[in-house]
Amino acid sequence: MLSREALELLEFSLGPKAKRGRGDPNAKRVSKQFGKAILGAAALPVYSVFGHGSHQQRSANAVAAISRTVKKTPEVMVKMTGRQNGQAHVAENFSYIARLGWGEDKELALLTSEGKTMTNRKEMSALAREWHLHETGDDVRRKGSTSLSFILSMPPGTDPEKMKSAAVEFAKTEMVGRQWVMGLHTDQAHPHVHLTVARRDIDGKRFHPGKEDLFRYRQTFAEKLRDVGIEANATPRKARGITRKSLSTPIAQMAKRGEDSRYAKRLQREAAVAAITGTATTPFDKNIHEQRISVLESYLKAGKELLQSPDNDNLTLAAQLATYIKELPKIQTRAARGLEIYQAAQKRTHDMKLPDGANAPPRGKERDR
Repeated sequence: MLSREALELLEFSLGPKAKRGRGDPNAKRVSKQFGKAILGAAALPVYSVFGHGSHQQRSANAVAAISRTVKKTPEVMVKMTGRQNGQAHVAENFSYIARLGWGEDKELALLTSEGKTMTNRKEMSALAREWHLHETGDDVRRKGSTSLSFILSMPPGTDPEKMKSAAVEFAKTEMVGRQWVMGLHTDQAHPHVHLTVARRDIDGKRFHPGKEDLFRYRQTFAEKLRDVGIEANATPRKARGITRKSLSTPIAQMAKRGEDSRYAKRLQREAAVAAITGTATTPFDKNIHEQRISVLESYLKAGKELLQSPDNDNLTLAAQLATYIKELPKIQTRAARGLEIYQAAQKRTHDMKLPDGANAPPRGKERDR
């Protein structure tokens, strides 16, 4: 059993809402509450998070998910990185994945959905043509994308071959009836798999993955990784207290080249307004705060149910969840980040104008004294 001190710390961490309780405490389910927590404000049905089955099965899955989350198990990444339009673009994508032209020691064999391997440009061009003809059908002028590309990634130190094995099982599960091509890259610190999928399946239906699909893909990939002995988790950013969305691949690449994307220009405008007004607030910030409240309330309810459990392991997990809640990172809004960037840029400009050895002039009230 937990010590009285640990229970008091847990109660303190869970806050007054957990002390009061709402409705019948026996009606609260770990799977339901934690499911809301990991999905935040846009919660999906519980079965989409922890699978179908009895309440007991879903709760067991939820408890396992809580345990992985509080232990900060490595998070998987499944990201859609682009669309390829036409035969030439698809063939170029295959060539990039296979590292053709990078030197014989770097070139890779690509695995196809049929279990075959491709090693040369002729084979890749032939498959790209096949996909293009299937996409266009009778309308050769069709302008829709021919394929979609994804990256499946894990942190540095992950076994690359095991990860590739999990990626293959992922594709077999999530891309049923679709043609795909896959290649493992290990030239960076984090191993990652490039997966390119034909836009039309064998029945002619087009592929339109949305946010819910991408979240499910992460869950499936994490499950396949665990099946091969790699600890992996799949939770949204907001469930981990991360409120700042990472830049999309095209925007990040533009930033590396020193180019301003439309997003960067908008962020600069927001930063300028924030600097003038002295506030860092945008219409998006309210949603960010509401999502954090929703996540916290769901965590607290799940923690309360764990605390009511007679199982010592669940009581220990409740205490770990309480600590996790207390250590969630502070909310970082987009406007606040823009203000930081703006102020840092202003400081750099100011420091460059100062002569060597000169001190910056005082600001604000100190300047008026």
